[in-house]
Amino acid sequence: MRHLPLIPLALLLVGSASLAVVELVLDDGRVVRGESVRREDDAYHLTLEDGSVLVLPTPLVRAVRVSEEAEPRPPAPSALRDAQPETLVGGAIAPPRTSQQLAAFPGTARFQRGVVDPTWTPETDWVMDPAKNNNFAPSAWAGAVIDPEWKPKSAFDARRDVLAGGRAPFAPSIVDSGWVPQDGFGKDESFWD
Repeated sequence: MRHLPLIPLALLLVGSASLAVVELVLDDGRVVRGESVRREDDAYHLTLEDGSVLVLPTPLVRAVRVSEEAEPRPPAPSALRDAQPETLVGGAIAPPRTSQQLAAFPGTARFQRGVVDPTWTPETDWVMDPAKNNNFAPSAWAGAVIDPEWKPKSAFDARRDVLAGGRAPFAPSIVDSGWVPQDGFGKDESFWD
């Protein structure tokens, strides 16, 4: 790789009233411009016009140059354009007037009527008299499960025995308590004869 002679850094750092521009020529031929440059270790520190510092390794820089005047820069490419009308091809064409545009329609141009009527205003169906039709959901108390008005009545009747149906009568015992066992063997003498 061929290196061009470098300009002493002291010359680059000398301030002057003229518009000096420092240029770093890279190995691929690109030129990077800035206001000042300094070399630290194995890198060049180039201060750009906006104050930011670009650090480039020494092997990437082919040469350092100083020019007295900054070359006029072309404007940076941009996709933005002024919003003024412009003619791209051919002569200028005057835009059609409103009467010419409306002449393209067969009759009077009208907008289609919208689905929603914008002039509709809601009206109430509410009748303030409760005796008429606004008593649509009257509130009524539900009947209680237990009748709070119920009063118990006495079942006692002095003319008849009201406890007769619930009285338990005594029943005779299943086992006869007066039974006496008897001898089961026959004593009949004729049987043995």
